[in-house]
Amino acid sequence: MAAKKKNVKAVKPKAKRSGSAKKPAVKPLDYNREFEKLSKEYEKFLYKSFPTYGTTMGLPEYDALLSNPTPAFFARYEKKLKDFLAKVKAIPASKLDLDNKVDRAIAINLLMVELKEMKDRPGWKRSASMYFQEPMYGVYVILTRAGDDLPKRADGIIARTAGLPAHLALGKKNLKNPPKLFVESAILSARGAKMFFDTTVRKFADTLTTGKKKKLAAACNKAVKAMDDYINWMETDLMPRAKGEWRSGKARFNYRLKTYHEVPYDADSLYELGKKTYASTIRQMQRLAKKIDPKKSWEEIVSGLKKKHPTNKELVGYYAKEMKRARKFVKEHDLVSFPPTEEIKVVATPDFARPIIPYAAYLMPGLYEKKQTGIFWVTTVAKGTPKKQADAQLEGHSKYGIVVTSLHEAYPGHHLQLTRANMKPRIWRHTHHTSVFAEGWALYCEEMMFEKGFYSDPRIRLLQLKDQLWRATRVMIDVSLHTRGMTFDEAVKMLIEKAHLEEPNAITEVRRYCQTPTQPMSYVLGKHLVLELKKKMKAKTGRKFDLKAFHDAFIDHGTIPVSRVEQLMDIG
Repeated sequence: MAAKKKNVKAVKPKAKRSGSAKKPAVKPLDYNREFEKLSKEYEKFLYKSFPTYGTTMGLPEYDALLSNPTPAFFARYEKKLKDFLAKVKAIPASKLDLDNKVDRAIAINLLMVELKEMKDRPGWKRSASMYFQEPMYGVYVILTRAGDDLPKRADGIIARTAGLPAHLALGKKNLKNPPKLFVESAILSARGAKMFFDTTVRKFADTLTTGKKKKLAAACNKAVKAMDDYINWMETDLMPRAKGEWRSGKARFNYRLKTYHEVPYDADSLYELGKKTYASTIRQMQRLAKKIDPKKSWEEIVSGLKKKHPTNKELVGYYAKEMKRARKFVKEHDLVSFPPTEEIKVVATPDFARPIIPYAAYLMPGLYEKKQTGIFWVTTVAKGTPKKQADAQLEGHSKYGIVVTSLHEAYPGHHLQLTRANMKPRIWRHTHHTSVFAEGWALYCEEMMFEKGFYSDPRIRLLQLKDQLWRATRVMIDVSLHTRGMTFDEAVKMLIEKAHLEEPNAITEVRRYCQTPTQPMSYVLGKHLVLELKKKMKAKTGRKFDLKAFHDAFIDHGTIPVSRVEQLMDIG
């Protein structure tokens, strides 16, 4: 049956207005929001790629995971970095607020440097130590930071210990032609790593319930056996064919200075800064030595001061005492603001880190950890060390020098600066960590604390200057090793003769310098840049200059290039 038609009234079409019809307004793109969204995406990508990094940042949900360092993984990783770089560059800097503008510049340089290193000298083909370090540090971080939650996080320790053999197997496949020097260091570190699983992790297993205890004990057995096998493989298979170049070369060295550290120096001008600092420090030491003992040279006085050190058993406690004294002084003199939940633990350097840490070092807490607990490593003399070598090593821990090292590593040095940085969770400022800022601030603190009266004993001042001499020597060695053909033995000799380091400690130092181009130079250059910035702030504020306000403003933005901090502080 046909449908009944409706009686529809005809509608006369409206006449068109002259000109085109008005389109609905398009909401302008919020570039700040887009950049922050991209930054979050990058952060999650990092943790997914390297779960141990997620743990170190204070995120326990990554505890039981490890990366999968196959050639295919690194190919995908490199491709993804290129994708992030393109996306960051596509966001116009002119459309961003100051914080995001700075982060965009940091992101571009960080990604460019990483991509260049992956192309020119990929670490997964050159570093034998990375294959045991990731699982080992992944376990170590949980053990040292978990606190009351440690029993709950045992599954992560079990999983990472169990994952170690597979990592080592990949190392055997991936390592092609690493530098012999890198393999030598890896063998030394690997012996410490084996001991870590065989002692520290086993002891932790004894604290667990029966089921988990058995799992971790079994994982330790396999890990220790795998480490033994890996060490033997490095010694008998990898070492004979390890002929890769460890020197950075001038072009790479300068690229890193310009792009990663963002400093107005190249290798040659940097060498001159080190040379100039060395000469001026020598003059200060000579004047001071005359006041201490007119009949002795500064070298003779320093040699005598080295003999006055704590015993090996007293060493960690002595550092802890001086660290607490420095903290009290900074508080009482209101030199810089303290984060609300910071604290620090002073412990002996683990065996796996001894080959590259001759004196002391600092490990920062994770970005997302509620309790900001830093770890202060002190390298004691290992059991079984021959007496002559042990005595020489302890001479690097003079009680007069410990005063300065403690403030450098803790208050107001690394610990205070890095826990302050953690108060602002801007991911690019945490994945980017320039040693020029970190070490420059800590070396600046050594001088500033002297000026403020923390130590007035001329013997302490002499050793502080002696350490500055060592840092100036580092600049010249860093440049010379990587751009001027200096040999390993020549660098050791220079440290002994020019900076008066003890031979075993000098060897440990140079081993690290060879593997970390542009890091050793960071101390002197960084301090120089901090002082330059301070001078600019004084010129801008005049009589209103406030030291605490300067310190707070300086360390409030993360461990990023000093030039970017100046931009954020709006000093220019």
